Amino acid sequence: MYKELDLTAFELLQGEAKRDGITRLNVDPIIIQGNKILHLHRHPDNPKFPNCWCLPGGGVDDGESIIEALIRETREELGVEIVSIKKLVTNPDGSPFYWDTHSPDFSKTWRMVYFVVEIKGDIVLQ
Repeated sequence: MYKELDLTAFELLQGEAKRDGITRLNVDPIIIQGNKILHLHRHPDNPKFPNCWCLPGGGVDDGESIIEALIRETREELGVEIVSIKKLVTNPDGSPFYWDTHSPDFSKTWRMVYFVVEIKGDIVLQ
């Protein structure tokens, strides 16, 4: 299913996050249908980025690979299955694009990594 991607790139991302002192590595699927990209609106009472627009996704659990987390988070948040991972979003030089941010209380550092995915099924927000 994922043979079009170099799996060592995912392992390198996890290693770099540890090296850089990242507390939590997050994976976010980018779902494009036609000319639309799915975004979610966070509830105003959500403690993490309240009332913000964001991509679906979430954290990589201990012992879990980036791909396993991407599949799990997409299933949990949207109720759909990933058919294929089309692309790891990269910078112009080909290196992985990621965004580092902090928890609201600045006690944790999160790294967001983005993937363009193809899904099957109807999205059901959880």
